[in-house]
Amino acid sequence: MRAPEACSAEPSSLPSSLPSAAPASAPGSAPASASPPFPRYIQGALQRECALEFADWRWLCSHALDSEGAALEYFYLSPFYVEQASETLNERMRRGERLQADLQGLLFSVSYSNLDVLRAEAPQFFRAEARDRQAEAPTVSDFAARCTFFNAQAIFHITLLRRESARHGATRTLPLRVYAVVAGKIYRLPPLFDVLQQKMAAAMSHLETCFDLLQSRLARWSLADGYTWADRQTRETQRLGVRSPTGDAAEAEREDFGEAETVVTEVFRRPGSEVAARVLVEEQRLLAKEVSTLAVSGEAGGDKKRRKRFVAVSRRALISIVKACVRVLLRFLVLHPLAVVSDSPGPFFSLLFPLPRRLASLFE
Repeated sequence: MRAPEACSAEPSSLPSSLPSAAPASAPGSAPASASPPFPRYIQGALQRECALEFADWRWLCSHALDSEGAALEYFYLSPFYVEQASETLNERMRRGERLQADLQGLLFSVSYSNLDVLRAEAPQFFRAEARDRQAEAPTVSDFAARCTFFNAQAIFHITLLRRESARHGATRTLPLRVYAVVAGKIYRLPPLFDVLQQKMAAAMSHLETCFDLLQSRLARWSLADGYTWADRQTRETQRLGVRSPTGDAAEAEREDFGEAETVVTEVFRRPGSEVAARVLVEEQRLLAKEVSTLAVSGEAGGDKKRRKRFVAVSRRALISIVKACVRVLLRFLVLHPLAVVSDSPGPFFSLLFPLPRRLASLFE
């Protein structure tokens, strides 16, 4: 099928270091149909903003994040605010305009800070300076210590709000984004949905790895033992690489087999064949009864009649025992079809899968 001309006319969006998706046609052969280029991965705006980090160390060396106003002034320098500064009400307030309470638009506001905790844990000269209102200007060392203390431990949450008009003249405030100022660095906090999705994806990845490991290496199914723990790679490595000190391969194999038996732990036992035991006991009882009857009748009759009676009873007992064994085997196949399919996979066994159930119905 011929590709559209619009797709074939566009240049490939793959990087120049990667080979082209369409192979070059050999000389003298018909040109191959142009395939559409593989689309380039485009990172979304949310991923780009969440990967950004802003810090202005020159501003932090001359200012302290000791108030919500200082945190907003520091946030005004970041690209998160510069991209939409013309649409916010903060820019109008910075120009000195007086805004009404019901004015609509975008507004950056501090929604959380830990300044109360930091002021209570501040060093003693900060508290003395706050108590003494008439004291002189702090020295350079005190101001540097104040900047270091608050800039390293202050945490602010700055929320982008949208103020809209509601019914009856009220104003509704809708939060859009949340930014965090931690240790002088500004980040954008991802939405709760993305955080939960990332955590669930990581948990599912760990669970899939665990199940793959159990299915491929640690678990083993056999018809006799059921499910058992068995590390195949370790056992094969020991069987191929480890030999006995005398150099005898048979002795090394026996040692490896004995060590594997001590390591393997059975976690699931195959269901017992109580039905087979009960059927065999019943058939044995009937056979004993027939033999005793044959012995009593043989004493009264001749040898020829006794021989015929013995052959008939033996044939009947043999047929009954064979029927009982076949019935038990078919019942086991019906109750445990996964053992047959897992040990001998293939289309032939998938076609014969309903056959044991049909044969079992004939012996009921």
